[in-house]
Amino acid sequence: DFAVSDIIVNCVKENKIPAEKLCFELDGDNIADCLEDIMLLKQLGVSVCIDHFENSEENREIISVIEPQLVKLSMDILNNDMYATTKDDYLNATQEMIDIISEIIENCHKNKIKVCICGIENKSQEQTISELGFDYKQGYYYSKPVELEL
Repeated sequence: DFAVSDIIVNCVKENKIPAEKLCFELDGDNIADCLEDIMLLKQLGVSVCIDHFENSEENREIISVIEPQLVKLSMDILNNDMYATTKDDYLNATQEMIDIISEIIENCHKNKIKVCICGIENKSQEQTISELGFDYKQGYYYSKPVELEL
């Protein structure tokens, strides 16, 4: 909405930042609105990540156009049954979503796109997603956010 690609291009040039060291992360809800900016950044060599990839069927349809290097899914997608009291209840309540996630991962991998699951906060969630084939996992279960060391 405010020429973000122009800002990034200017910063890369002015500061001599290697474009391939940058990753432009987009919220999955806004992708169709900024295709031109995305393509410009990709031509520059900036990587693209689509966050909240699970939120829209449209996102899955345009991966062949954008060709992001990474997509992120939220662990919230598996929280279908807030009242599950055992691991078995949880797994049964989320099996349909696990099947959908597996299909997303498979399609992304076919297109050479890495997949990250975000929001892993406990051992049960880790066990649920451990066999699904994610390339990256993140969340408080592994570590709290840490300060960047330069």
